[in-house]
Amino acid sequence: MLEEIAAHLDDAMEELAATGITGDEAERRAEARLGPPVILADDLTRARQSPRRTLVAVGTGAWVGVRDGLGGLVVGYFAVFVIGLAAAGTVQLIGQALGTGWALHFADQGWNSLMVALASLAASFQAGRGITPAVSVASRRRPADVRRWVLVVGTLLVATVAVYIVRMPQNWASVIGWLAVPFGFMLGVGRPTLLPSWIGHRLTVGLALLLIFTLSIGLLLSVTGSMGGVVAENGGAVSYQGPRGLGYEVIGPEWSADDLPSATTAFHDGLETVTITAGATVRQLHDLRIEAWPTAEPPSEMLISPDAVAPIAVGSARLEDGSIRGSVRVDAAPGSTWYAIFATGIGPDGVRYRIATSCCMQATFRGSVWDWIVAVAR
Repeated sequence: MLEEIAAHLDDAMEELAATGITGDEAERRAEARLGPPVILADDLTRARQSPRRTLVAVGTGAWVGVRDGLGGLVVGYFAVFVIGLAAAGTVQLIGQALGTGWALHFADQGWNSLMVALASLAASFQAGRGITPAVSVASRRRPADVRRWVLVVGTLLVATVAVYIVRMPQNWASVIGWLAVPFGFMLGVGRPTLLPSWIGHRLTVGLALLLIFTLSIGLLLSVTGSMGGVVAENGGAVSYQGPRGLGYEVIGPEWSADDLPSATTAFHDGLETVTITAGATVRQLHDLRIEAWPTAEPPSEMLISPDAVAPIAVGSARLEDGSIRGSVRVDAAPGSTWYAIFATGIGPDGVRYRIATSCCMQATFRGSVWDWIVAVAR
């Protein structure tokens, strides 16, 4: 193209020189004949625009988006993790200095999902700012002409993945984080210079962050002696009948005190399985159920949440080989962290009784952002 333009300029200047116009004036008039640069560029590239180039541009955009997105994810995750460690160490040191015992705790696994969401926010930004120039070159179109398409199509794809496809433990913070991921892509497309251009492209960045990460762990461990503060899911479950006055009355009256079995529970992939050795009088009950009720914190007090009016989840149970067996899914209730398991059944008088209790366990809602929104709306 440059050779073609230079040839046109030379011909125009020779033509003007024949009329007596030479020097800078001849060059200025020759350039004026070519027209505005933008229009000239469009005219010259239009012949090279084709459906094949469009397909190449789509493939190039996808490749660059994945490549830059992965780079941004690595950098973003290390940055979030280092900041999280620094915040945890700072709060713990302040707590020790003031004697308050302050420490950052993860109440549920949704906070881990928030860290992944923030890293994905950096990844979407990196992908967004890299796709537009790549698609522009591959399609032989100006960046301004392809930016709107990259913005619309890319944002829809990123939003679909973040809101509908990604399935993780969720809480209100992680949901907000994942909802912000598409806006990261929009910023990358619209404001690519918002962050330094070398982020995600130089190995030294990853190595530097890895070094900071390693030094942070060593420093915090040497100062505090322990990181701690993370509550394990489903830790410390014990069978417990429970005395009166713990809020169990909202569930139902206690079955015969002479025949109160204890519950043995097993948790796997969001499903709480309960086994109860049934006594003679328990077999008089019907419509057996396994109910998960929210408990007040700290869970060691085994108190039913004061505002609880219904279980967070209910599952069916059956009498089998002298035992009551049933299960209930406990990872589909947003906002519920600690819960107790109750086996209940309807007696001959039509009243639902509490048979056995297992307290206390921890669970986090698991699913997509859309699943969480639907569950909250219900």
